[in-house]
Amino acid sequence: MPALAWGYGLAWIGHFAFEKNRPASWYSAKFLAWSFRGDMRMFKYTLSGRMGAEVAKVKDQLAAEEMAVAMPQSTSAHAVHA
Repeated sequence: MPALAWGYGLAWIGHFAFEKNRPASWYSAKFLAWSFRGDMRMFKYTLSGRMGAEVAKVKDQLAAEEMAVAMPQSTSAHAVHA
């Protein structure tokens, strides 16, 4: 339990001192639950040695989303030009 308090305490200090915002977990119990769920998932990945692979997967997903936004959409792949 002390480790949990230290972890969240330091994160909240970082929010206030450096990011100048409030943690999302303070807005409602729902956000607190989602935050805790995400923390536990990262903890599980770290203990199992899969955190690096998970970070790489998320980076690839974000890069693909950025490419999709940057590329213009054509109206049809088989458009006939007159």
